[in-house]
Amino acid sequence: MKRFVRLFATVLLFASTLLAEGLLAQSTGSVYGHVTDSSGSILQGAEVQLQPTSIIVTTGAQGSYFINDIAPGTYTLAISYVGFNLFTKTLEMTPGKNLTVDASEFAEG
Repeated sequence: MKRFVRLFATVLLFASTLLAEGLLAQSTGSVYGHVTDSSGSILQGAEVQLQPTSIIVTTGAQGSYFINDIAPGTYTLAISYVGFNLFTKTLEMTPGKNLTVDASEFAEG
């Protein structure tokens, strides 16, 4: 009987750990997008910041960026590139939300 109780407790603990990881994974969101200028040219190396966090990423060779594990809340996405005006957009993140925010027609400053 003790062996059964130990086995049951181990299985229960393992199952609850998996369930908690699954719920946690769904409690955050992400934002993805591309950055281009007004002619549609890719802006590689643009700085993308999620404010008020300290998360900063840069766009890759295709002008794309990706930020994940964003907790629910209100944020400002700020995109900057040398010689261009600052692009900002307010984001309302909810659990499991995945947003696409393209900064197309990014205006030269």
